Amino acid sequence: MQSYHKRYLVPFAERWPSILGNPPSDLASLEPGRETTVLHVGDISFGVLICFEIADSRGARTLASRGAGFIVNLTNDAWFYRSSAPHVPWAVARAVETGIPVVRAANAGVSAVFDRFGRKVATGPSAGLPSVLAVSLPAAAPTVYSRTGDWFLVICLADSARRYCTRHSAPNASRPVSPEPISLTDVRLSWISIGCEEGIHARNGDQGLVHRRQPTALRTTCGASFRAHTMTPRPCGMGNTARLPTLFP
Repeated sequence: MQSYHKRYLVPFAERWPSILGNPPSDLASLEPGRETTVLHVGDISFGVLICFEIADSRGARTLASRGAGFIVNLTNDAWFYRSSAPHVPWAVARAVETGIPVVRAANAGVSAVFDRFGRKVATGPSAGLPSVLAVSLPAAAPTVYSRTGDWFLVICLADSARRYCTRHSAPNASRPVSPEPISLTDVRLSWISIGCEEGIHARNGDQGLVHRRQPTALRTTCGASFRAHTMTPRPCGMGNTARLPTLFP
């Protein structure tokens, strides 16, 4: 005889937080199950999540890792008669997270079947009416989350934090620092030379400039800036900036 005992008890209704002292008498005898069991009927394997357990992703993830072909959610929504429908998205979430179809059977709520993409493929009649749903379920396809659990989210957050710190680190942290003070004019000329370096070079014997892939506005600005300042910029550790002023004797 195969059986499964509910592992995740509902807080306050089935489980009393120990920090609040002794539980009420009607809760004193409730104990959670010790193992998540995959049931087998012939060559069919499936797992069971009872009522509120569908709201906890740990149970569904464990069933997925143990080879369950689909999940059956037996639930009593009579306690939440007018608000039972919002419980359905939990079944959808578990199906999408694990890549395993979910069959939901509710005595006073929504009975339905969801494929591994969370799409509703069948639904039962009005609440409280007995029914049988006959559908063909696609094969389960466990997801990355079903294998790694919440570590997948932790890795994503850590990578995002690393990218953020790298992008917002000090802009000149990896550049050499000039041993001498640099005047405002030097900084301006060095910045302009960096902006023009990719598109300007001099040919031997030419008096002018040869521009490559640079718009007219940028070409004019660079030439005017160097001609207006007679001060020769010093190397600032920014590549080959020292050679650019030789283009304007």
